[in-house]
Amino acid sequence: MTKTNTTTTAKTADKTTAAKAPEAKTVETKAAETTAAPTANFITETLEKVQESIAVPEAAREFMATQAAAVQSHAEKAHESAAELAADMEKSAVSLVGQYSTFTKNLFDMTAANVEHALATVEKIAAAKTPVEAMRVQADYVRESATANFERIKNAAETANKTVTETTASVRDQAAKIMAKASKAA
Repeated sequence: MTKTNTTTTAKTADKTTAAKAPEAKTVETKAAETTAAPTANFITETLEKVQESIAVPEAAREFMATQAAAVQSHAEKAHESAAELAADMEKSAVSLVGQYSTFTKNLFDMTAANVEHALATVEKIAAAKTPVEAMRVQADYVRESATANFERIKNAAETANKTVTETTASVRDQAAKIMAKASKAA
């Protein structure tokens, strides 16, 4: 029986201690909360006062907004200039390729005309009844061929000159525009 009583008494003591433990924690927690509340309020008030004294002046905010708008404007102008430059370079390239194509076509046309003229001359020489008549056909061929080729070459050279002049002028104008915009941006 003594063992049972001792065990029962120990169990009862454990229950009493366990029942008192939450009350003790609650009292300690309440004491900590009571002490922490004024400290937290003090810290919050101090931070608010510091934040008010660190406020960014309105002039500084306006200056930053103005500078941001200016940078945005410069970026938009740079983008527009780059797009214009690309479009103009495309036009120049298309013009150059078109003129080169025309020049090449003219060379093929000139070659075909020379071949046709030479074949027509061969037929005339074959139809000539005397050597004098054949020599006259040959002389006519050389004269006509030289005159025609001179005109064709002259036209081809003028076309090439025109193409180079236009392309050079376009590139020069674009370079001047870029330099003007770059000096304004600086």
